[in-house]
Amino acid sequence: MTPHYGHYYQQHAGPRSGGSTTPHDSGQPNPIHFLTVPPDSQFTFHVICDTPFLRRIAQPLVEPDSDCRPAWQTLIDAAFELAFEWLGFGAKTAVGYGAMARDQQAERFRAEQIERMQREQERQKRLEAAVEGLPPDAAELKRLALEQGWESDHGALVSGLGAWLERYSHPSPEAVRIARDALERAFKGLLADPDATQGKKNKPKFKDTQRKLAHAILRLEAGSH
Repeated sequence: MTPHYGHYYQQHAGPRSGGSTTPHDSGQPNPIHFLTVPPDSQFTFHVICDTPFLRRIAQPLVEPDSDCRPAWQTLIDAAFELAFEWLGFGAKTAVGYGAMARDQQAERFRAEQIERMQREQERQKRLEAAVEGLPPDAAELKRLALEQGWESDHGALVSGLGAWLERYSHPSPEAVRIARDALERAFKGLLADPDATQGKKNKPKFKDTQRKLAHAILRLEAGSH
């Protein structure tokens, strides 16, 4: 900004200033610098709602809309859309400042990040609920089973349970029960008869690693009685 008539404005600052100078082009311009943001800069807008206050003055804005979002969020989206398309952001929008465009790719990436974070939070909640009240060794085993997906990945079950058994020579009864249940669900009949055979050649029904785990669990059960 560069006022060209500072001498005139200063002498006519008030109704009783008594100045007689008229505005003319021979005065000394006074450049006034102000900060601007370069083009292609990126912004992230964060909107926080005082929900208890809004509930007291406008309850419908807190209720979910057809998209299962609080209604105020839909209104904020509409306000931002209007600013993006027509109004601009901040001052001097009439001369081009504050004109912005939505970065939809960045918005999608951010939404995916939030969704992943929410899924992880939900997973952690389920995990904590599943191990609540268990002894430390049983809780660790339960976490391994859930995190490694032993229900569907039997290879992970065999390797994960084997490694766990190497660390715990005297596990708690709760841990032994969790190990037994996991093996029994994955390999029907394994614990009933680990050395069972099948076919005319009497080949082992179960693999060596599976039989090894079964015998280890059976020994632990026998030792706990």
